Amino acid sequence: MPVVNRTILRHPPGQAPTRALTNVTLPYAVAPANKGWRRACAEDASLALGVNIHGGQLVNAAVGEATGLGGGPRGRTRRRLNHDPALTIGQVNDQRPRTVYLDINHWYALGRAGAGNPDRPEHAGVLAGLQGEVDAGRLVIPLSSVTYTELTENPRDQHREPAASVMLPLSRLVTIAPPDKIVDEELARELNRRFGRPAFPVKVPKIGYGAGFAFGTPGRVKTTGFTAAERDRIETQMGKTIADLELQANALFEYWLLATPRSLRDRIPGFEPVLTRQDAAAELAEIQVMVDSLHSGKEIATRPMDGVAARQLCRDIFGNFTRALASAGFVTSLPLRTRAELTDFLEHLPTQRVATSLKYHYVKQAATTWKINHLRDIEALSVAIPYTDAVVTDADVADVATQRAGLDAEFGTPVFKSLTELATYLGL
Repeated sequence: MPVVNRTILRHPPGQAPTRALTNVTLPYAVAPANKGWRRACAEDASLALGVNIHGGQLVNAAVGEATGLGGGPRGRTRRRLNHDPALTIGQVNDQRPRTVYLDINHWYALGRAGAGNPDRPEHAGVLAGLQGEVDAGRLVIPLSSVTYTELTENPRDQHREPAASVMLPLSRLVTIAPPDKIVDEELARELNRRFGRPAFPVKVPKIGYGAGFAFGTPGRVKTTGFTAAERDRIETQMGKTIADLELQANALFEYWLLATPRSLRDRIPGFEPVLTRQDAAAELAEIQVMVDSLHSGKEIATRPMDGVAARQLCRDIFGNFTRALASAGFVTSLPLRTRAELTDFLEHLPTQRVATSLKYHYVKQAATTWKINHLRDIEALSVAIPYTDAVVTDADVADVATQRAGLDAEFGTPVFKSLTELATYLGL
């Protein structure tokens, strides 16, 4: 039986902490009892994440990492993880489901196919095939923080709403952790590999549930404060269990977060998704300074990878790096003293290896005009290439990742340009 541990920060006035804790945790015991554990786990991703062993096989990535029984070397720079079980997406399957990451433009294409206006005739069949694989528990298609950001930035309801309508059943609101969370584990693991410190590197789940997890702040709508009699009365009136109502509320919230129609946007005080593009524009200006320096500075021009890595360290992960050093006990002195050592260290962090390699190959092309889409693609692929089984992205970044950087071969993760290629790979 899965066990979900939760901390009750505030319990209702006049109600004992034990009663409050019971109200919160009881649905996790009742759901498997009423529905059977397979259905309960299929309907509640948080419950499924508590399953450790199924059919004699270890299916929980975190447990596998902690015990050394899961995963194994794959590629030069990362350890491949067993993802969390297929229970998060439907019927239990004895084999680990494949995980596929889709770029936003391919979600838009699936949305149009779902609305009866496919870009290509075969897209309707691809959509049906993907849904069948998800329903059978053989496929996970997680969303990411980049997915949410790009969809929210789009001002056109006619684009967002069809995409959101297929995202909900295909992703089942399974999401992938953001780079700044995953890099904490990578830093600790690499410091431990090189220096034996910290003794117990932090472990970060890669797959979770909902937008909160995708942005690094997990959370779900939960009902608390009911007495047993109040709970019974509500369930009788609604004809559904509180757990089912919570599931529906979370699904509805996530859908509106994805679709966010203009009629709703206009009623939300201070809602301005375009602000994220202003932040990205500021980063573009910084990158252009780096590009100009790499092409004009005589000394740095001879070692452009050092320049890209230095910017990656100083701008993107400096806070993570300093915290990791402090956690490992390196407070007064740095264990990495030269530029070459720092670059090599970053190259052994899977997310940073992908990010620096993509930026390096873009920078090498003096004619490259940097756009916000470049930043979004690099952020998404820095996690997707190391930690999923296949990626479908834009043709431009796919060419850079495969033909120039060779990241697909290095990590053993195929990178496709089209949904048709993905369908062939999955055997749809």
